[in-house]
Amino acid sequence: MEDNPTLMESDPDYESRLEGLGSPDLVRAMRKGDWNIVSGGALDDLWDPAIHVIPGFEIPPTWRVDRSFDWGSSKPFSVGWWARSDGLPVAARDDTPRLSDQLVFPAGTLIRIHELYGWSGRADEGCRAPSSEIARRILEQERTAAVLKNLHVLPGPADTNIYQENDGKSIADKMAKAGVRWVPAIKGPGSRKTGLELLRERLKAGLARPMEEPGLFVFEGCRHFIRTVPVLPRSESDPEDVETKAEDHVYDETRYRLLAKESGGGFLGESGEGVEALFDEG
Repeated sequence: MEDNPTLMESDPDYESRLEGLGSPDLVRAMRKGDWNIVSGGALDDLWDPAIHVIPGFEIPPTWRVDRSFDWGSSKPFSVGWWARSDGLPVAARDDTPRLSDQLVFPAGTLIRIHELYGWSGRADEGCRAPSSEIARRILEQERTAAVLKNLHVLPGPADTNIYQENDGKSIADKMAKAGVRWVPAIKGPGSRKTGLELLRERLKAGLARPMEEPGLFVFEGCRHFIRTVPVLPRSESDPEDVETKAEDHVYDETRYRLLAKESGGGFLGESGEGVEALFDEG
């Protein structure tokens, strides 16, 4: 926070909300930018904000852009928008001295370019927004957010809980009616551990110089990823997984995206059935 005055200008209440995070170490990490103080977690040995958090840049029209979703009501919901590199160089902004004039990410590299987090402002507490309101806010972001405007956004993987029917209608049905479609996330046996390993592999790839394998990076405006994912603890009962009682909603939809199987212009659902791509005009 102290090395990001722009954040305080755009969100003056941010510092006061930090006190509600519950963990003194996490509050200090967010305030000082010192992630070395949070040790023994699932990702802290690989996460380096100086490398993995990058300034935003204009997404090339040849890159694939999609979104992932973790449902929540009493707990936060999380939507992440992802851009996948095609391996060709892209131009950095003139005001980003941390980045060279030409950026080259290996093909398949995922960059989290935008997010929407449904919380009350208190750690791990949801805003209880109905599905129709969430869909409206997603479409609004895709129309108005600077990084998403003029991009074609593909429907990506979502929490399979949204496909459970209640009175003949599911959350997925209601969101589709409002104009937001999804693909069922892969959540089969072993998917949690596999998802964690995939994320670790991506973060490790981003540390290599030169990069040879697809990595994962986060635009600096994605503060809820930066706030929650790097500090996730390992499960005490199963060290190969993260602690499910932690604030893991951004992590979950990130995991869904990493596990998703791409097929042509869309994704394969958990059943292996192809899902036709739907493009929303930005």
